[in-house]
Amino acid sequence: MKEYSALIDEVKSDIQRAHYNEGENKVTLAMQKNPHSAIPHNLMGILLEKEHNHTQAMKHFRAAYALDPTYVPAKSNLKQYGAFCSTGTCCYGNEDYLELAEEGGKELCSLSSH
Repeated sequence: MKEYSALIDEVKSDIQRAHYNEGENKVTLAMQKNPHSAIPHNLMGILLEKEHNHTQAMKHFRAAYALDPTYVPAKSNLKQYGAFCSTGTCCYGNEDYLELAEEGGKELCSLSSH
């Protein structure tokens, strides 16, 4: 997963600058290089969610979860964006999940026990 930390940072930056196409190109390339990794699918889900394409985003979050059910950011994003009243808080990677949990994300903390 360390090999993806640069990608996660780059995509997070692209989203903050609203450069969604740049982020999508990076994530698509990562998916082609390693189609069995949950991380690019999770990132694509976040990008699509930010572009208000909820249906496609959820497909990528589910794909990420199916590829690696232990990857907590995908599980968290499924829960956050699949909820009736989503907070809009997303997890790009494990660091984000831990940071949100430390800030008192009661719903996020319960994910690790399921």
